[in-house]
Amino acid sequence: MWGEVLFFTALLVVLVTLCLLNVLFPRRMWGLFKSWRFKNPEVVEPSELVVWWYRISGALGMILLIGLGVYGVPRYYAVARCEKVLAELENVAETGGASAVERRARELGLDVRDGPALSGRLTITDDGEPFASVPANGSKGYCEV
Repeated sequence: MWGEVLFFTALLVVLVTLCLLNVLFPRRMWGLFKSWRFKNPEVVEPSELVVWWYRISGALGMILLIGLGVYGVPRYYAVARCEKVLAELENVAETGGASAVERRARELGLDVRDGPALSGRLTITDDGEPFASVPANGSKGYCEV
């Protein structure tokens, strides 16, 4: 899990840096990525439209990538944590039943509520928010993050 998180975090940092360079130095970025196509690249200059296109696309890219980082990375952490905890609680439910699930969830710092009447499910909450639903009979649970 941490390898994936580090990879995607590093990828986000690199992409945001490229977007920032597009905003600050559009002519140099054009020279780096496009000028090689011309026979005499030192003579060719980008038009003002291309310069503004690089700036606007860089700014939009930064906004989107920062939004993805602010929303996506914490959500990814929560889902990864839920899947890890859920697998453990399902194993505990198979061997020890509902009381063992409640005990293990509390050891992990989570709260436990009974699910709807007669459902046979326990709702695991984290800071009052639904986290996962674990069946007491050992069948498949699911994350509610």
